[in-house]
Amino acid sequence: MEKDKTTMNTICENWLKYVRLHVKYSTYVHYERIINTHICCFFNDLEISSLTFPKLQQFIQYLATDGNRKNNCGLSPKTINDILNVLKAIFKYCSMVDSEKCSNLPHIQLLRTQPEPVKVFNHNDSNILENYLIQNTTLSKLGILICMYTGLRIGEICALQWNNIDLERELLCITQTAYHTKNPEFNPDSDLSSSSNKTKIIVSSPKTWNSVRKIPIASKLIEPLKRASSHYSKKCFVLTGSDSPMDPRTYQYQYKQHLQACNIPYLNFHCLRHTFSTRCIENGCDIKSLSEMLGHASTSITLQKYVFSSYQQKKQFVNLL
Repeated sequence: MEKDKTTMNTICENWLKYVRLHVKYSTYVHYERIINTHICCFFNDLEISSLTFPKLQQFIQYLATDGNRKNNCGLSPKTINDILNVLKAIFKYCSMVDSEKCSNLPHIQLLRTQPEPVKVFNHNDSNILENYLIQNTTLSKLGILICMYTGLRIGEICALQWNNIDLERELLCITQTAYHTKNPEFNPDSDLSSSSNKTKIIVSSPKTWNSVRKIPIASKLIEPLKRASSHYSKKCFVLTGSDSPMDPRTYQYQYKQHLQACNIPYLNFHCLRHTFSTRCIENGCDIKSLSEMLGHASTSITLQKYVFSSYQQKKQFVNLL
């Protein structure tokens, strides 16, 4: 790398070009947002050779106290670690491009974070919600019911099509996900572009290869799915009944309305997935099967997140001594 091309701004720009070839577009947009919002704003035209450990610590302190410029406050440790992981990847790229010039880059140590407890719907609220969903079932209600019995992520239910549902074999096939992101074709200088074209809904492969999976359909879902499927072609998306997918942001709003209709305290959409997983564990589901149904990369992720012992279990074991 030439001397005039060793600023943080230039390196970040080059790294984004490099990583664009190796990650999904949604991941690239996530990295780009982190760099533009946090990294480049702070380091700007700083020479990479001038990036010292005190300067790095100053950056971390800035994130912790003033990183959230919208609300004039600091960022959470988890968000700071997301930013630091991107910075670590940029440092690694620098070392590959010019190992000699980047040999003195400071070591990045992530912050210690306390794992947040998994939030789930209690049994009473789950029953109230299920009874509400099966009465006068709409496509919107059906989608939430599916998530309650499959643990699908919101992007996966928004991208689910009727051809992904095999009612004969009672299997649900997850092959794609939907997400709202920056429109890669948007051109702000074009007369044909408008603000409404800045973003778009993209349907692509799921989060990881493990997320491509088959999930058994619970018996409670068979009849509602049969009734609904008779009205739509196989290519229609389940939530819209058309050839266009549901916007995950729109479905978040609909989900919140359904909870309000049931007078159930709000938990975010992902808690449906947490609740499904917890109920499976409570009913004796083995970790390997649950991990595959959730699309986790390994059983260790499932164990760490959902398997925990109660006080009663511990008491029972120590009494056996």
